[in-house]
Amino acid sequence: MKKIGAAIILILLLMPLLAHLGKTQAAAEDNQVPLGITEDKVQDVKNKTQQQWDYFANEWQKTLLKKPWIAGIDSGLQNVSWLCQILFGEPYSLSLVLLIVIILWAVFFVKTGEILSVYSMFSKAVSWLMALGLTIILAQLTLLRKISEGLLKFAFGTQNVGWRIVIFGIFIISIVVYTLLMNTIIKKLKKSKEEKNKDEIDAAAQASKKITGAIEEVGGEEKT
Repeated sequence: MKKIGAAIILILLLMPLLAHLGKTQAAAEDNQVPLGITEDKVQDVKNKTQQQWDYFANEWQKTLLKKPWIAGIDSGLQNVSWLCQILFGEPYSLSLVLLIVIILWAVFFVKTGEILSVYSMFSKAVSWLMALGLTIILAQLTLLRKISEGLLKFAFGTQNVGWRIVIFGIFIISIVVYTLLMNTIIKKLKKSKEEKNKDEIDAAAQASKKITGAIEEVGGEEKT
């Protein structure tokens, strides 16, 4: 319930920004590219979508950088852009693309680490290092960036602010559902491992008891 509540709060926080960007674009553009079946018109639509995305990316930065404290943080993070490149497969930039990449990266890393730490033969430290390596590889393959760009271009391909909120809401809810599903799987893995360990302990105890009994029998025979 806490995660669902957090998702709702995040959607509400995004609503003013999406509305602001929508109003700004509406003031700057009042024409839409008509859909058609010819290659030229299809290309026009693609170009239009790219222009809209570029526009929103710039507006996102302008809106946030108006706040002095955000501008200060942004300036500092520019100095560790190389670290972002290594971890997330993206150089640092104040962009929605990187924000969504980081969200996906964090979710995949945490859940992979939890699964490996529960059900692998390695220690927890090694399991988390393996999870980190797998997540970095995933980021370096640009899969996270493709998901992020696809989501944003789909969301900002429409001028309807309501649809944008719905699309982002679906994305956030999907993250929550994925997290809850992985939590359920992890709980089942933990329970299965505990039962397996208990069975092994019981089997070892029974074997030890049999060996002890056999030794006692042999010792009794020798005395007689």
